[in-house]
Amino acid sequence: MTDLAAVLGPGSSSATGINNQGDIVGTFTATNGSSHAFLVHKGVLTDLTLNSTSAIAYAVNDRSQVLIGSSEGVFLWENGNLQPIASPSGGINLDLGGLNSVGQVVGTHDGLGSNVIPFRWERGHLTDLGKLAPEQPTFPKSSNSSGIVVGYAGSMLDDTRAIRYANDQIQDLNSLIQPATGIVLISAISVNDRNEILATGRVSGRSGYLLLTPE
Repeated sequence: MTDLAAVLGPGSSSATGINNQGDIVGTFTATNGSSHAFLVHKGVLTDLTLNSTSAIAYAVNDRSQVLIGSSEGVFLWENGNLQPIASPSGGINLDLGGLNSVGQVVGTHDGLGSNVIPFRWERGHLTDLGKLAPEQPTFPKSSNSSGIVVGYAGSMLDDTRAIRYANDQIQDLNSLIQPATGIVLISAISVNDRNEILATGRVSGRSGYLLLTPE
């Protein structure tokens, strides 16, 4: 067992992710009192914040790439290098959905006016994923290594729809379910490399978690 407090120091800290190599990321309080993003690899601490006044590491994949949000923007860290992730207008992304094992990032960024645009980012290229309906906010939350993205569409908590992006198409996952089952899928939380999807929903009016498995 490793006591992270012995690695991170006496200040407050929180871990946000771990990969299959045992790398741990999160945020800790630096000696100047600001919050810094960190990576712990084989018991060795790396401060990922660089010149920012504050930062947090959101996720780490099996390549030890780290998704970082900071006071200077959003970045993908890899081997000491920071690559910025920004909207076409240069603004930072509003909501980061996740980082997959091949370095793709999903989330939303600001568009014109109050428009929020769902995106997938990879190697400096940002792709607009589109929406379930033109005026319906759509939020990607997870992506697997095949590029399948899941999330939800809608703005009212009890009236959202679980969605999936695959083969450049967006789909309401409820369209795959027979209405007679009484199941309504509200949000797709995560997708793994077997294309299994963890979702929240209602079963005959009762809220809960559901596992969707491909046939």
